[in-house]
Amino acid sequence: MDTLYDDEPNVLSLMGGKIKFTILKKLEENPKGLCLKDFREELGINTDAKIRYHVKKLMNALMVKHNEDNYVITNYGKMILKEIATIEFLEAHKTFFKNHMLNDPMMPKFRPIENNVISKSKIITADTLVSEHIWSKIIRDAKEHVYSIKLAISLPNIREIGERFMLHDDIEHRYILQENITTTSERETILKSVRWEKYVQERKIQRKMCTCTPITMVINEKTAALSLPNLNYSADLETVLLSEDEEFVRWCHNYFFTKWKVSKGFDEKLIQVLDY
Repeated sequence: MDTLYDDEPNVLSLMGGKIKFTILKKLEENPKGLCLKDFREELGINTDAKIRYHVKKLMNALMVKHNEDNYVITNYGKMILKEIATIEFLEAHKTFFKNHMLNDPMMPKFRPIENNVISKSKIITADTLVSEHIWSKIIRDAKEHVYSIKLAISLPNIREIGERFMLHDDIEHRYILQENITTTSERETILKSVRWEKYVQERKIQRKMCTCTPITMVINEKTAALSLPNLNYSADLETVLLSEDEEFVRWCHNYFFTKWKVSKGFDEKLIQVLDY
């Protein structure tokens, strides 16, 4: 039976080797194109015949075209390259993706984060101190806003946000806490020291609560850190996905405001104070 690939190059077989993949990446990095000499330097291959062989295969597959003296990547080549990069990322982190969900099971209508978007993040295995450092940096770097969804109350983060407001009170902060979250009596002392209630009254700090939060995150206008749920629908706080990619940050903003709309008003009585 005739198939689409009987007379045309098969994309999967073409990209089986790293040389062609590397050629596409180098061409994407150089929009004006590369000549054979450039390829020799970029790839470390001294034989023009070998380079021509791989480039010709890519040209036959419509991923590369000849433009005057240079070879350039086509729009189709860029699309294929994007998908290959995503597959490589998924393969490198297959254990993580085997055990995690890409969506909020409590909000099934909200679209999951897409593979090609998540592939632009850095997956970090984090303990509590590392997570607090990541969150603190995003808070410190904020110029316009900080939005967060929390499964735990971080006293250092409260102090960090309060001190930011004392210096730059034009930053907006919104956060969602899970109901029945626990803290210590030290929280009240810190809130008073940074004049937290003043900013709440001025609505520069806004807060809500939700019954369950399988996804946690912190976002400013340029950076997002995200923890996805495991297969038990619980947020995995030991793994953080960190990215400055626009699509990644946009997805996090969209998720936050969707969660914000369905969350309840803040109730201090639903915070449990534990004294050790």
